[in-house]
Amino acid sequence: MRNLLIYFCFLYSCLVSGQSTLEGKITNGGGEALEFAVVFLEGSQWAASTDQYGNYQISGITPGVYRIKVTHTAYQSVFDTLTFSDQNMVKHFIMPVFMYELMSIQIIANKLNQNNPFRYTLLDKDKIPNKNTGVDIPALLQNTPSLLVTSDAGNGIGYSSLSIRGSDQTRINVNINGVPVNDAESQNVFWVNMPDLSSSTQSVQIQRGIGASTNGPGAFGGSVLLDTKTIHQNPFLTLAGSLGSFMSSKGNLALGTGLMNDRYYVEGRYSHILSDGFIDRAKSKLSGIYLAAGSVTQKSSLRFQIISGKEITYQAWNGVPESKVFGTQNDLQQHYNRNLGTLYKSQLDSSNLFSSDRRYNYYTYENQVDNYRQTQSQVSYNRELNKNLSFQATGFYTFGSGYFEQFRFDDTLEDYGFTGVTDTSGNEVLSGNLARRRWLRNHFYGILADVKGEINQDHQWQAGIFASNYDGNHFGEIVKTWFETNSPIWNKYYNSKGQKKDVSGYARYTGKMGNVFSLYGDVQLRKVDYSIQGLLDDRRIADIQKKYLFFNPKAGMTIQVSKQNNIMFSWAVANREPARSDFTDHIGLNSDPKPERMYNYELAFRHKGKSANIQTGLYFMDYRNQLVLNGNLNDVGAPLRINVPKSYRLGWESEAEYHLHKHWTVLGNLTLSQNRILNFEEVIYDYTNGFEVLVHPLGNTPISYSPAVMGSLEILYSPNKEMSIAWTGKYVSKQYLDNTGKSDRTIPAFHVHSLRASYVLKPKFCKELTFHLLIQNLFNRIYVNSGYTYSYIFGQPVTENFYFPQAGIHGFGGFEVKF
Repeated sequence: MRNLLIYFCFLYSCLVSGQSTLEGKITNGGGEALEFAVVFLEGSQWAASTDQYGNYQISGITPGVYRIKVTHTAYQSVFDTLTFSDQNMVKHFIMPVFMYELMSIQIIANKLNQNNPFRYTLLDKDKIPNKNTGVDIPALLQNTPSLLVTSDAGNGIGYSSLSIRGSDQTRINVNINGVPVNDAESQNVFWVNMPDLSSSTQSVQIQRGIGASTNGPGAFGGSVLLDTKTIHQNPFLTLAGSLGSFMSSKGNLALGTGLMNDRYYVEGRYSHILSDGFIDRAKSKLSGIYLAAGSVTQKSSLRFQIISGKEITYQAWNGVPESKVFGTQNDLQQHYNRNLGTLYKSQLDSSNLFSSDRRYNYYTYENQVDNYRQTQSQVSYNRELNKNLSFQATGFYTFGSGYFEQFRFDDTLEDYGFTGVTDTSGNEVLSGNLARRRWLRNHFYGILADVKGEINQDHQWQAGIFASNYDGNHFGEIVKTWFETNSPIWNKYYNSKGQKKDVSGYARYTGKMGNVFSLYGDVQLRKVDYSIQGLLDDRRIADIQKKYLFFNPKAGMTIQVSKQNNIMFSWAVANREPARSDFTDHIGLNSDPKPERMYNYELAFRHKGKSANIQTGLYFMDYRNQLVLNGNLNDVGAPLRINVPKSYRLGWESEAEYHLHKHWTVLGNLTLSQNRILNFEEVIYDYTNGFEVLVHPLGNTPISYSPAVMGSLEILYSPNKEMSIAWTGKYVSKQYLDNTGKSDRTIPAFHVHSLRASYVLKPKFCKELTFHLLIQNLFNRIYVNSGYTYSYIFGQPVTENFYFPQAGIHGFGGFEVKF
């Protein structure tokens, strides 16, 4: 009996020792734990369901080869094959959700993939750095290839902008979920109207060059495509806050129901951002709301989304005189003497100039603010018609309303259309101090639709249409005077309307020829009707009617040299209409700016390996009638542009990511370029004996605001999953403020460094607690990254340069709690 007992104990120990345990965690693509996912070994009795944290465990598995299947009601099943011996195994699974593919049909209409022959950088949510600091989207993207960021306030909060390959913000097509964000008239993007948008952004794709056909104004230098269609499987609550230099702070609250009944969801976010800015009085008070609700099934989805932003920013768009930033006291005195009575009209103007440091702000009036609210609404429907055909449609409506207020010293009332104004004593008032508001109220609405089909696994096609209408009302009013009158003068002193109708359609083909060649073809036809009518802000009468018809073809090829390497080539044509200011901001309304055309050639090599990703190649952007920045600003700080018959941008652009070690990663990019205007003529005004227009032929000159060298380097250290530290350096070479190529009209080269760190905890009271720290301009460099210039002759040539200084060393620190 004792021997029998020993035998059974021995047999049991052998059986136990020959068994193993499988455990792990099930998450979705967003990193969320999935409860009630089922993991089972096909053809066996072993299975387990995940708990609320997404964890599972299966014990007693005998040695052998098993096919693993993971299922969930809202997700596509995941399969894997595992070999078990007598060792325990840990295996984590990430489940792709049905709705992600359906919800992304609209985004695919604009996004590129690695088989398309265009240049792009893709940042998913986890790779968007510093997103919890409150800075605008441009500041978050500043270390991507060929991208340069500017900030009026000097610290990335408030009015900011970006350029790609030297092409300014008006040439960069920005959309959210396929819907255009660029203002239809100015073609600009006002990021300040969308505070904390990064907190609701799932991914950002930056395209350089023309890229694929997009809805709305065609890209003329690049595209920034933002995807906000995040869907959370589980209920969530997130609290985040940060504090930083210059009294900067940000707080946000985000929450959502998760999928209710595996179908319905509601999500929302509120953000509040405050900053005093680096520049004197350049304060920002921003608030943003994000709401989304929808339903999803395995074959369709319906989604409503609202992004609303409110901004009040103190104006800092006049810049700082060069002599204040880089010059001596004597230089500043000479600048003051030249501009006494024009720029500097009062004792306050004078004392402000001489008593301020490089943070000088020209404006001193307490309510010299920009006050604007914008609300973007979208409703989109996606449907998988069959396994080879998908359809999506989106309707959108954007409403904006606001003003900027200005103090005016001793303005002539006749300039506002007021005559015969008398004071309380009956004396005629010809001029006086006043405050005015210049309003913009606009409506932008339309629809876009795309259909995507698959002929077979190697051949796909896609087509889409877009139609929009823009109505903008521009008007001004006097809101305060520093003199008393017998009759009010609060009527609108100007009132004009702009209307723009935009209709376009595109068709696209992608196909594989064997395992080596991939072909791409894309055509777009776009029709634009634009009108400006009424009384402009300087009281000129406008009656401008323009119609444009553009044909934009694109073609390319990708050659798969090996599994890890490919070569791509593309050719594309883009046409673009002038903006409102190209018509209204030039002397006389008889100027007739021409539409632009660009021929874009791209040639690149791409390598994607286990430890290194490399993309390098050449680009050539050949322009006809390019509207280049001439270095001047209008009275609201927007750059002025002029047509030049022939110009080009030729460059070599590279980016790389290399994993040195499991804890170390190096990322970098470098752009070398030549940006030239052929046979440029400088126009300069001579006021010596009245007024005379002089034209100086200068031959081939560099294009303004187009650095010849741009580069970024980042070293990332991640000792474990909880902690990461990154050092980043950015270099930008000299830029010219205008198109003359003259050395006294430049932005000096600069290089800045930053340091960021984050640490993640998983305490019992919440799902995740993250602390983050960001230090900008680590070595306290004194630099400027934007500016403007103007020149004239009054006895002798005079050039006045103004710059936008950026903050010295400054930082942000904060937290994020996920429940």
